[in-house]
Amino acid sequence: MDSKNEMGKSFNFSRASRTSDVEVNRELMKKYDEQRSKFVKLGKLQLGLFLIMFSFSLKLYVDGLWLWGSLTMLIALFALFRWYVYRNAAGGSAYTSGLLVPAVVVQTHPIELVALANVLCDDVEPEQLACKRFSVKNLPMHPIAAGERVPCMALFGGKEKGMWTNFEPRPLCWITEDAEAIRRNVERIEEREWDILSRIAGEMPAAGDDIVLLDADEQTGEVKIRMNKMEHGGVSFDYPETWKTEVEDLGEESCHIVCEKKGDNSQEIVTVTSEKSGKEDIAGKMETVLEGMRKQEVYANMHPLPFENTADYGFEEVLCRFTTDFSGVKYFGKIYVFTAAGKTFTILMQDEEDAFDRKFRFFTDSFAVS
Repeated sequence: MDSKNEMGKSFNFSRASRTSDVEVNRELMKKYDEQRSKFVKLGKLQLGLFLIMFSFSLKLYVDGLWLWGSLTMLIALFALFRWYVYRNAAGGSAYTSGLLVPAVVVQTHPIELVALANVLCDDVEPEQLACKRFSVKNLPMHPIAAGERVPCMALFGGKEKGMWTNFEPRPLCWITEDAEAIRRNVERIEEREWDILSRIAGEMPAAGDDIVLLDADEQTGEVKIRMNKMEHGGVSFDYPETWKTEVEDLGEESCHIVCEKKGDNSQEIVTVTSEKSGKEDIAGKMETVLEGMRKQEVYANMHPLPFENTADYGFEEVLCRFTTDFSGVKYFGKIYVFTAAGKTFTILMQDEEDAFDRKFRFFTDSFAVS
């Protein structure tokens, strides 16, 4: 992010490139700040550890055990340093010295937002943008509506390969009732950042502790969620940072790959099963696949449509579209069966929406057999 605003004060040995200009109302902060209590508790634990280790260190010094006394004193000083960091994070300095970042509402019940920040530790280098989805209980001064722009202050933590591994956004509305100040800080954030959020917010997984890295296209400059690559058992495909993969080797050059969107509530999933085989009737294999699925509770009410002959992946494929109902939820699915490179492949895609061309395009565009 370009920095066209004032630098922040030094805070926990770092300096934000863009801070807010809002005066902290400490009564509102104590009422609304949902992260403050967490940092206060962590600070108390570190202060208690400091007092215990400091006392123990003095006892060791008195007993003449200088080496052990010095080691425990180092532990005590580290705990004191941690207490200092948590105390700052729990106080108003987090709002006056943290980084001003954009966030938008993506869900209203419960309230969830997605925030955007540059996670490079050194602002001199080209930016490395990342997003984080997080939930809040209260969002005063804002209408609870999808797309609502919410300026936040962010503190960063962890450091790996020159990047912060996490950041914690806090809405400015937790510390002010000044609607004009909130509007002013929305405008201080570049429109480019709001535009990036609007385009990728819907692709973010459920709220959690992880951040999602973004990459810029070298040709167009468009910012997208970072893609990873899966390669196993002669199969390869790309998948977004917001998804995860698992592999199960079945023996005899066969395997089962699961790729699903992160988050406990996510229903988007792709599976690839490869089995060593010779020439096989792929329509008959499809019947076998469907028969096996019906034995599972989630597919007991499955309604398959007539088979189709396709070449969506560049092979002679049989496709079966289906719907199923489970626990009051309707799911849509597609199953492909085809042979290639001496193996039979079965691909399953499933989601609550019949939007495979949009949601699973990353897979269909990159899937390959070697």
